[in-house]
Amino acid sequence: MVKRREWVIIGLALIAALAGGMMVMAQDGGERQPISPANAAQLAELAVLDTQSQEAYDTAWSEDGRWLAVANSNGVWLYNTADLSAGARKLDEDATLVTSLAFSPDGSLLATGSADGGVRVTDTASGERRALINAHNAIVTDVAFSPDGALLASASVDGSARLWSPVDGQGLAVLAGPANVVSRVAFSPDGTLLLAMGSNGTVRVWSVPASPEMAGEVAPPTPTPPPPAEPTPAPAGFPTPVTAQVQGAEQVFEHGRMFWIRHLRQVWVMAAGPDENSGDWFCFNDLFQEGDPETDPSLVPPEGLYQPKRGFGLIWREKEGIRERLGWALTPEFELLSDYTYIAGGQMQDGQYVPGPGEHRLTTLYNDVISFYEGEIRGDCLGGTWRLSPNPNPPTQ
Repeated sequence: MVKRREWVIIGLALIAALAGGMMVMAQDGGERQPISPANAAQLAELAVLDTQSQEAYDTAWSEDGRWLAVANSNGVWLYNTADLSAGARKLDEDATLVTSLAFSPDGSLLATGSADGGVRVTDTASGERRALINAHNAIVTDVAFSPDGALLASASVDGSARLWSPVDGQGLAVLAGPANVVSRVAFSPDGTLLLAMGSNGTVRVWSVPASPEMAGEVAPPTPTPPPPAEPTPAPAGFPTPVTAQVQGAEQVFEHGRMFWIRHLRQVWVMAAGPDENSGDWFCFNDLFQEGDPETDPSLVPPEGLYQPKRGFGLIWREKEGIRERLGWALTPEFELLSDYTYIAGGQMQDGQYVPGPGEHRLTTLYNDVISFYEGEIRGDCLGGTWRLSPNPNPPTQ
């Protein structure tokens, strides 16, 4: 379902251009020149950096051009651009799929957001971890420093934008986002404004009130959700629940999700209804083969969104109605080891078990529980309806 290797290719002049637009001395003693109309046709490949991962999700340069960071499913690779042949320092190996990167304005700190809801702040020179922040209850989609480096903003699939101290990870503010998913955060160049972009295209902008009487718009505390319902004990003779761990992949969309169940070679599609935490469940056999086109180049997602790839993409493009119901992907696809439970349906009649539609349960990356209720045949395999029960014990700030 995911690519076996991601290559990050860097051009000679590109490095110079992002290093401040001036001559840069390379490790080999040569000078790197800025890109210009006169030399654009002369670009020469400088390096091919193998991050030894299935897919790279984000890259970032420090403002002085000294540091290059690449985020992937295994963590972060940090390169000193003066000598790319020296290899990379690997950071954030404890993270689950790093999705976003940002350097502080002076390049001394690197902030990363990950699919486990964490934001990590690292000293770029020493590699020392400065802060580990349990920032969100869901995937972190973006991180950004303020122009003076005193604040760090984060955005998430949980629908909030948050402000932190990058020095010690202290939480400073929680802001209600413009949509159920906040895809981007950014400070204005003078640091007086903060904006957040929602998955629905809405942008909200905040500033410090002009007078003490004006209150900032802060999100109310989120109530603790009830724990997911446990099944009623089955009568004698009724099948007991089956539990296991399954390997697969997950991707979050504007209006639902997709799961890949590795051992079944199935893709489960969750299309949200009016209630974003429930809807219709479709099941399809995974027919993607190595060598098939991974995406359709003619389908260009809006900025900040993704076209699904490989098996997810095949179903999204070719199965009638799926693309329209799901919309674009909000996150990359990421690998998942999920707790799985199957609860048999049916009933007991005269002491005999009569089978009926059952319930599959999977945990998401951040430990929400999704129930898939078998109903009718949809696609290649059983489908029905689904409901999400939020994690009753989400990470704290």
